[in-house]
Formats: sequence, C-alpha cells, structure tokens
Amino acid sequence: MRLHQTIDEDQRRLRRLAALMVSCAGLAEQAAGRSLPVRWLVIFILRCAEEVVGDYLDGLTGNPRRLAEPLPDDSPAEAFRLAQAFRALAAALALFVDDLFERWLVLPARRERAASRLPAAPGAPAVFDTS
Repeated sequence: MRLHQTIDEDQRRLRRLAALMVSCAGLAEQAAGRSLPVRWLVIFILRCAEEVVGDYLDGLTGNPRRLAEPLPDDSPAEAFRLAQAFRALAAALALFVDDLFERWLVLPARRERAASRLPAAPGAPAVFDTS
C-alpha cells in the first residue's frame, strides 16, 4: 500500500536525521581539542544547526525545548555543550519517531474494526477492499 510505504520512508528519514545529529555531536567533541580558529568555525556552524534542528523538533512535537543556553565564548566547554545538546535532540527525535510510528501502526487496525461495526448508510455505494 502506498500510504505504508510513505510512512516507512518518513520513519527512515527521521532516523537518518537523528543519526546525523549524533554525528554533529561527535564533530563538536572533536572540535573541542582543536585550535581556536578551527573550533570557532565548527562552533559557529553547529550553533546554527542546533537552532534549525531545535526549531524543527519543536514544530514536530509542539513542545518547546529546554536546553542549556550557549556560552558567550568559543571555548572547549561550548563545544562539549553543543555535543550534549545534539545528543539530547537526537534522543528526543528517536523517542518521538518510535512513539509516533508505533501509534500509527495500531490506529488503522482500530479504524477498520470500528468501520466494520457501523451499518452502511442507505443508498451508499458498497466499499470494496483494494489492498
């Protein structure tokens, strides 16, 4: 069925996004041990990415995120804070994906059972199962 294929594709995309966030966390940790110009560039890019991913996750879940505020400097501590933030966002997305798609798989069965109990409306065309 096309609907289930689309749902599976969405689930894979969201899982890949979570894996990408874990990779960004690793990049942030590696940047903590680099020179200041390299660390500055990586932190600048990852701060922007953190905002984008956080806003996306807020839009998906409807819950505002509460993460630590960015540090004012480009110290190794900020790189480690970014790593922690990306891991937290990845974990939140993974939990959201698991919960959402687990519920989705249960709902169609309930809908079909409920629809089979309802009497057909008079004069309504017959419904044929095309799956």
